Amino acid sequence: MKWLAIGIILAYMTASIGAQGVPLVEALGCGNCHGGIKSRPEIKDVTPLLDQAGIRYEASYLFDYLQNPRKVRPHLSVVRMPQYNFSPKEAVALVRYFKANAHPIGAELGSILFEVRKIISDQELGLGRDLIEKKCSSCHGQRKLAGALNGLKGRLEQDWVTVMLVDPELLLGHERMPALFYQKTNEPDLGYHGLIPGAINELAAVVAALYAAPEGGKGEATREQKTQKWEQAEALYPKVSAKEGRSVFLSQNCIACHRVRNEKISARNLAPNLGFEGLKVKQAWLKAYLKNPTVIHPFGFHLGTGSRMPNFNLNKSEIEEITRDLMQLKSIGVGLEEIKKPKKSTPFFNQKMLSKINHKLACLGCHELNKEGGVVGPSLSGISKRLQTNYLYQVIKDPQSIHPESVMPKPFISKKVALELLRFFTHDTSQKSKFAGPTGVPKLDFTTPFNKPKLRQGKELYETYCVFCHGKEGDGKGFNSPYLGGIKPAALKNKSYLSKRTDDTIFDAIFRGGGILSKSRLMPAWGGTLSREEIGKLSQYVRTLCQCKGPEWSLETTPEP
Repeated sequence: MKWLAIGIILAYMTASIGAQGVPLVEALGCGNCHGGIKSRPEIKDVTPLLDQAGIRYEASYLFDYLQNPRKVRPHLSVVRMPQYNFSPKEAVALVRYFKANAHPIGAELGSILFEVRKIISDQELGLGRDLIEKKCSSCHGQRKLAGALNGLKGRLEQDWVTVMLVDPELLLGHERMPALFYQKTNEPDLGYHGLIPGAINELAAVVAALYAAPEGGKGEATREQKTQKWEQAEALYPKVSAKEGRSVFLSQNCIACHRVRNEKISARNLAPNLGFEGLKVKQAWLKAYLKNPTVIHPFGFHLGTGSRMPNFNLNKSEIEEITRDLMQLKSIGVGLEEIKKPKKSTPFFNQKMLSKINHKLACLGCHELNKEGGVVGPSLSGISKRLQTNYLYQVIKDPQSIHPESVMPKPFISKKVALELLRFFTHDTSQKSKFAGPTGVPKLDFTTPFNKPKLRQGKELYETYCVFCHGKEGDGKGFNSPYLGGIKPAALKNKSYLSKRTDDTIFDAIFRGGGILSKSRLMPAWGGTLSREEIGKLSQYVRTLCQCKGPEWSLETTPEP
């Protein structure tokens, strides 16, 4: 009865994490990354502590699970680990990060751990199975109030399981598993005392029986298969570091749903604001996207992070519910101009607009169209299938009025040109985006800050708006530069080049774009986005990259008396 009572209490405590009375889009924790909807930080109360992942899980299991997540905890209802489509290289980096970041455990119960290791091979499996049935099955058995106990071998490290059974609160404090064998004394020097006679033998028997149980679930790879794949991946990526793993870990915002010591979320809104989704996207597109998320921001919502929308493997009814709820969200900070449906375009019009986009506008410096162009922003191929007309027009006209965090500049174009672009995109016949897969462009390191700078100083402005083409060091090798059709961004650290340009020239290039200087039109104009003072500070920062001044004749000098 005691264990049944504990099971009922656990069921009550975990019910709030499910979907009971909570919109599914909230219960899944979508608001932990996206703005505009309620966050669910309490998800962290039932998900694993990731600073223990390196000592809790076998490396081969972690490597496999990161690429092929499956439900381990049936008691968590709708909460699930989504599919991030991690590449083998990213998975290796994450495993190395978890192993390097593991928080030491069990030092205070070393004698118990040592004794279990010594006597475990002598234990009767029948006794261990009987104890598991008696003490564990009320939660881990048919009632499914906790994770399944089969397949621990090859998944959890045996020492971690032993320590957890001795002192659950030490490792699983937020999961509220009761102590069954030992209790910690109030005297640190005395350590632990057994709750039952022969506690050490019963503990060893349970551990032995757990690790003699069958391996994982149906269709899951065997321990030997996982180990073989892990060893092959380790050999293939010997130089991938824990530091790179940390970059992947932070970019995918894992700490939004998991507790981990010594790591902090850089910003909550690491994904698009969903508060006006009902004014932004088309319902048919949203349903298809929820079923099979594909790339929208190739280098991540925050540029250079490589963040991506994971696949939650939603069933049909879940997709219907989330779509319905999101399409009702229409809280936007700007009034959208009501635009009549543009008239159907003609082949001549389409050719004219393609010529204008290719030769006069800066769109392809940041966006891809017909498999050409940059990867800073979303692809323009098939954009009318995704976005509603009024929203799309507002983005063309003044993107930061809707998305203050956006790095897309307000263009110097007339209303006529904006409406022409809207007409062209509304009847888009472009080819499928070259980044139509689930992961976009793999990226392991950060290049830009998560938030737009508050101080708006030169260095922060440069790292927010310029680094993706001109590079962090001003070498012209930013991550977007290979996608500009052979056009090379200016190497701003080139002293020979910049010392021949006046401060006014640098200012004009930033304010009106490359075209004003007969340079590439792919360099957009920032004069509609940045103030003159900010452009001045940005110009000054460019001078620090080249460590040079302009031509002598252009410098202000004090005339001799």
